[in-house]
Amino acid sequence: MDLLIGDFVRHKEGGPAMTLVSIVDQTATCIWWDELQRIYVQRDFPLESLEAVTAQFAGPAMDANEAVQEPLED
Repeated sequence: MDLLIGDFVRHKEGGPAMTLVSIVDQTATCIWWDELQRIYVQRDFPLESLEAVTAQFAGPAMDANEAVQEPLED
């Protein structure tokens, strides 16, 4: 199955559900909400290390422009 921008994915070894925001060569950039730190996290992964998950398990969708590197204020 080919992964597309906007797909919900998870690392094949486990971890949080993430939103795929870009693919360059064989590198995928993903974002997800870190509940403990209360921030959106962005990280690159080898494309082959990811698998698609259903939206039912992924949680709410977000726009890639919402990703931040610092905690959100309450």
